Amino acid sequence: MITYELPGLSFRELLKFSGEGSFPVITFSEITTEHLNYTSQITETLHPLPLFKKYLKYGYLPFFKICNEKEYLVKLFQIISTVVDTDLAYIEGYNAGTAYKIKKLLGVLSESVPFKPNIAALARKLDASRDSGVCPKTRRF
Repeated sequence: MITYELPGLSFRELLKFSGEGSFPVITFSEITTEHLNYTSQITETLHPLPLFKKYLKYGYLPFFKICNEKEYLVKLFQIISTVVDTDLAYIEGYNAGTAYKIKKLLGVLSESVPFKPNIAALARKLDASRDSGVCPKTRRF
């Protein structure tokens, strides 16, 4: 199997690739000692807070350049579906029921932000056994 690692973009990288501004990498110690200088340099060039909000919603994955915000979410959904339906299908014992449960789990997790895991509550929402991951009604995962 050929695998690819696609690291997410930092906010600084997003600003550079989107043409909003180019800023140097800043170390943590520089932030703690020179934050006022960096703040004034950045705010002279742009207003970072609206851009940061956009970054949090649409900027982490690098395909933001090839699609708009609506297409970004469709693309993200397609990637997740491909991984769950196709890539994970090579795991022994994996079937359509398992894929459905994983998608359901991802849906529950996406609506639970900020997320603090509660295994019992997750098991109830997924209609699965807390200990085994098996659905008590069908006795399947």
